[in-house]
Amino acid sequence: MTKALGCLAHLVLIVGLTIGIDQATGAHVAAALRPWVGLVAATLLVLGASNVFHLLRGYGQGDSSRGALLARAATGEPPAEGGPMLVTGTVRAEGAALRAPLSGTECVAYQYRLYKRARVAVGDRRRTTVYWGGYACQPFTIDTDARAVRVVGMPDFVDEPNRDRSSATIERTRTYLAATPFDEVAGAEVVSLFGTMVGDRVGNAQAGLRRDWHRANTSPDAATLRFEEHVLPVGATVSAAGHWLPDRRVLGPDPGGLGGSPLTMVTGGPAPLLRRNTALPSSAIAVALFGLVLLVLGAAVVWAASQGHLAHLPALE
Repeated sequence: MTKALGCLAHLVLIVGLTIGIDQATGAHVAAALRPWVGLVAATLLVLGASNVFHLLRGYGQGDSSRGALLARAATGEPPAEGGPMLVTGTVRAEGAALRAPLSGTECVAYQYRLYKRARVAVGDRRRTTVYWGGYACQPFTIDTDARAVRVVGMPDFVDEPNRDRSSATIERTRTYLAATPFDEVAGAEVVSLFGTMVGDRVGNAQAGLRRDWHRANTSPDAATLRFEEHVLPVGATVSAAGHWLPDRRVLGPDPGGLGGSPLTMVTGGPAPLLRRNTALPSSAIAVALFGLVLLVLGAAVVWAASQGHLAHLPALE
């Protein structure tokens, strides 16, 4: 609800400022550009001012700062009122573990992709995915130095995938493909497939999840395909970034629906998550710099319009 009100407030401010900028500069702007100049300038200025406002309210300080998140990662201490959380520890399955289909690894989550690669020109290769988006997960626990943290949701993997194509892997893959009831996907259905994948990443997956998709009208032998597999093994030391849900006492994806952020995993320490993860807050310096850039760009558009530099469309040769 808070996010929705924030978005609504931004839209109201952008509309109001767009009208104001248009009234102030519209007489000096080309007719074809006039509907857009005010909107672009207003959007840049409102978003830049929003960054400054968040900084003034204490963004990047206290329990939600990156430093605090990193300091609590090894102990698994959650934020009292919910929000971004970073945790490092050992993976423990709840009940029977999963078995990764290609490597055979005992795990709590996996993702795989099988594809063909063909040369279409010198130095240019085209990939055609045959079995794609295959993944599964179940709720599990990360045991930190001080406490056990329950985790739900299909993770995004930061690590590079395993691409092993040994004879044992190929044979396991053949067995898996023969025994698995795949959902066939063809043509325009690919779009809905990716929508489902995004939804699964930001959903809770409280009772576990499994998907297996196959390109319609193709059934090549596993030995002719390229392999990619991500695995979250039982007993591995991992770092997870996500959103602490205090009412359920679990770590999972940001609950903001399709606008939220996924649960993200990496083996080892949390440093890669600090660099790449969207579930964690940006640093105060990054927010300040981005806000300054937006304000400067917005002001530049207003200045250019007021000085008549946008009075004519650029000549097309």
